[in-house]
Amino acid sequence: MKVNGILVRELRKSKGYTQKDLCGGICEQATISNIERNGTCSNVHILAKICNRLNIKVDEIIIEDYETHVKSVLQRVKKLCLVSKHTEANEILIKEIEMDQVTNLNLLREIHYYLGNTLLIAEINLDDALYHFQRAMELAHYPDILTSLSKNGIGIYYELKKDNEKALVHYKESIHIARSIEDCPLLLNRVFFNAAKFYSLEKKYQEAVLLCNEALNINEKNQSTELMEYIIYEKAYNSYFLDDPSYLEQYNDALSMARINKNVHVIETIYEDLKDMVHFSPSADLLTYLVRSSQHYQNEKYTKKTMTEGNNG
Repeated sequence: MKVNGILVRELRKSKGYTQKDLCGGICEQATISNIERNGTCSNVHILAKICNRLNIKVDEIIIEDYETHVKSVLQRVKKLCLVSKHTEANEILIKEIEMDQVTNLNLLREIHYYLGNTLLIAEINLDDALYHFQRAMELAHYPDILTSLSKNGIGIYYELKKDNEKALVHYKESIHIARSIEDCPLLLNRVFFNAAKFYSLEKKYQEAVLLCNEALNINEKNQSTELMEYIIYEKAYNSYFLDDPSYLEQYNDALSMARINKNVHVIETIYEDLKDMVHFSPSADLLTYLVRSSQHYQNEKYTKKTMTEGNNG
């Protein structure tokens, strides 16, 4: 691991230690010399003992390498994208990652994908988004999960450009690649979910439901609830147009999941859907409950936000 060798040397000298004094009973003098000169230490237990003797915490001298930094930034970006905060995620990517410093090819492709995804979904710059998706695919040695996701993103690009014929081609290709990938990694649920939304716009409701089921199967295999409120919502929406009586229960499941994850975006979408639905069936009471429940949660969030802003003022 990389450590601040200059700081170690300064602390050692400030305490009046020689390298021999510092290493005594801990390690060879060469280890201390390597830390101070090259800024590296391969044994965390030795490093912990040296830090204890210098009265400093280990994390105060460890230098985060750039790859670790990039992975940390990408984790934050992914979490923001899950709750539809794509603009904020894009700002973080631009401000905190210097692409010319990234040497790991897989990380570089992932950065390109998320730059494309955030630029696209937030509709900041569609043409730049297309460029990043293409770069993520060009850097691949063979079709993989990032290829499928990028193809999927290009499908969204053409959908936003109102070229549904090209959009359909890329959605189909992304699905084909996704189905060929073994072990069904969790990220593939996005491929099926985004394709389901497109098929829904094309009024191909049955195909959309089947794609949602594939996304849900991926979540089940990975024992994950990630993106679940979106997927269940999309299935509910399409089930409604298929006159599937279970659509209200599906809406209820999506609402419950969204409330757990504090996903106001999905809650608001459910409310807007349901308040305009006229459904004469024994389930009408559930429909009324869901409308009121989603509206109540929105009002509750708005009240808390207003109170917080008032306190901050």
